[in-house]
Amino acid sequence: MMTKHSQKRMKERMGYRGTTAERVVSNALERGFTAESAPSFLQRDYLMRRISPGYTPILYQGHCFIFAQDRCVTVLDTPCYLQHKPINRGKERVRHPQKYFKLYGFPDKWESAVRQYDFNHEQDM
Repeated sequence: MMTKHSQKRMKERMGYRGTTAERVVSNALERGFTAESAPSFLQRDYLMRRISPGYTPILYQGHCFIFAQDRCVTVLDTPCYLQHKPINRGKERVRHPQKYFKLYGFPDKWESAVRQYDFNHEQDM
C-alpha cells in the first residue's frame, strides 16, 4: 500500500509512521479529494497540475498524496493558500482573524445565536 519513499516522506512531512501512516493513506484514498471532486477552483487547479499518466493526486489533511493505482508513491506539502479557508466579513477579506476579533469582537449574528441558546440570559436581567 505504501512505498519506502512515501513512508520516509510521511514521517518527514506529517510526523506519522507505521500503522498510523498506513491508516492515513487508506483514509486519503477513501475520503480525499481528486481533481474532479475538489470543492474549490484553487484545489482543482493545483491537482490538475500534478496529474501525470499513471498517477493520481489526492488532497487529504492539507497534503497531496500521489497514488499509482492503489499504492502511495509520495506525499507532498500543499501551498499555504490551500491550507486554510479565508474568513470574510461582509465583502472584505479578514487577513488576521485573531487580531481582528480581538479588536472588534465577533460578528453580531454570532452573538445573537449564542444568546438564543443561553438559558441563563433572561434570569440575569
